[in-house]
Amino acid sequence: MQLTYTFLYTLCFNVRSLDLRWGEVYLLFSSYNVDIMVLLEVSKFDQVTIVTAFPNHLLFYQEGENAHRGVLNLVQQTVPVTRVPCHLASVCVVDLHLDETLRLIGMHAPDRKSWSCNDLSSFFLTNSIICGDFNVDLTEDDTRTSLRSDRTIDYAFAKGTQVTVQVHEGATTSDHKRIILVSAVEDNRKNMASQTSWPVFSSFLSYVFPFWEKQWSAFKMNEIYNNFTRFLSLLAARCTRTFPLKLARPAIPPELRSKLSYSRALSFKAKQTGDMKLKIESAKARNVVRRELSDATAVVQLAADYFEKLFEEPSDTRPHPYTDSPLVLSLQNNSPIPDVTYADVLKVVKTRNTYQMPDKFKNVRIILLPKKDAICPPDQTRPISLIDSFLKIQERLYLNRFMEIKTFRTSVRDTR
Repeated sequence: MQLTYTFLYTLCFNVRSLDLRWGEVYLLFSSYNVDIMVLLEVSKFDQVTIVTAFPNHLLFYQEGENAHRGVLNLVQQTVPVTRVPCHLASVCVVDLHLDETLRLIGMHAPDRKSWSCNDLSSFFLTNSIICGDFNVDLTEDDTRTSLRSDRTIDYAFAKGTQVTVQVHEGATTSDHKRIILVSAVEDNRKNMASQTSWPVFSSFLSYVFPFWEKQWSAFKMNEIYNNFTRFLSLLAARCTRTFPLKLARPAIPPELRSKLSYSRALSFKAKQTGDMKLKIESAKARNVVRRELSDATAVVQLAADYFEKLFEEPSDTRPHPYTDSPLVLSLQNNSPIPDVTYADVLKVVKTRNTYQMPDKFKNVRIILLPKKDAICPPDQTRPISLIDSFLKIQERLYLNRFMEIKTFRTSVRDTR
């Protein structure tokens, strides 16, 4: 599926000597698969080690002027990027060439620096993001920001684009917390695709259903609705993986996938035990799969057999749960259905104007997903059905009402 927009994940981390914490940086990268890493106060580092650890990244380094000097930007090769010349120490500026150019500024501002914050103004474009260690607490200015002070000095600011900032609360040996930036950017390139894990999305939505059920309140429905749509947008973005099309692999039959899994298991066991026989057997299994995949005629025949079996008419017949089920006997089968007058019909119609629901529901009874930005007001969104999402919160209310109607066989009135 071609994309019109994508999400960029950026990790900003003040490492205070990269040689000491490059393993921690690599663990964060492998856990979150971020696209860009902005590392501050990297000091002296072994470039060969970093290139080996991150072979699919481009390195952009800017010298600093304090003891733990320097800023390093690591950008995945799938993102087109160019460096912007900058003479300011510990300020690294790059341009991300997507549908619109996005400028990313990674910076560290020590106590004694040779430049002022006004010098950064010339580097801002229409769409810009600046992140790093500003070495100042915006809420408590003119206070100490030493290692032992509890101050918020790492920030991210955006201009012309929307950025969501999340703080990583995991354990770290640095005195700075890691921050993860999620930005929605337009990307009309033809070499990118995405895959959303909808089973994970559905499972997590079912997991948090009790929480949202407790949050529901008729007095704060507008606020709860906006929070819920915000949560859905973030969850969908978190379950979506973006990858270049050149790294996409075609579908492989299940039999060959099982052979590849068997080969990888043997290879892993051979590395653990040093058994050469297992290594040879693993190579044989892998070569068999390669030969079968290289034969185009055999692969086409496998695909034809699969779809022929998929679309063939089933041989077994299953009873329909409604039409083939026996009639339900009720004690009130012979009771007449009460007549409905014209006034009753008008009363039901008019209840739509007084029924309590979020304000946006009175215009469009749907859930709203963003057009461009990851998180935006409901009036800047596009609609999809609410059946499987927001109305699930009211599922029990509807079920109780339906069971009451079924029991007493009365007509459906206001809450229909």
